[in-house]
Amino acid sequence: MNELFGIYGAPMILQSDNGKEFRNKLVSDLTKLWPNLKIIHGRPRHPQSQGSIERANGDIQNILGSWIRTNNSTAWASALPYVQFIKNSKIHSRLGVSPYRAIFGIEAPLGLNRLNCEASVIEKIASVKDLCAVLGNYYLSM
Repeated sequence: MNELFGIYGAPMILQSDNGKEFRNKLVSDLTKLWPNLKIIHGRPRHPQSQGSIERANGDIQNILGSWIRTNNSTAWASALPYVQFIKNSKIHSRLGVSPYRAIFGIEAPLGLNRLNCEASVIEKIASVKDLCAVLGNYYLSM
């Protein structure tokens, strides 16, 4: 968690359904580290007051379930960074853009799209030699 906060900053708001997991020592310690952190409490175990969170949790469970089946693995925690990337890369209905774009101003880079090359250049890559040539040009232009 400190790694994430160090890169992206601490959250401004944590929303809680008053479950015991949000009253534990970790959250208490977070509020000491970041006094401006606000914890917003909904009604205990009342999904209607936590609608967006419940939907997000359902999405995460579905994506994790799919990952578990596809990879024939129960090590679901190792999939969390991928789930986070998937969630952050999809267009958010209220934002009109992906959360990644809302934060960083660009779409989440994926694969060779990270190179910021024209599509025609990427399409021509058919061998390791081609890739090395493109990568060489990419790094030389930086």
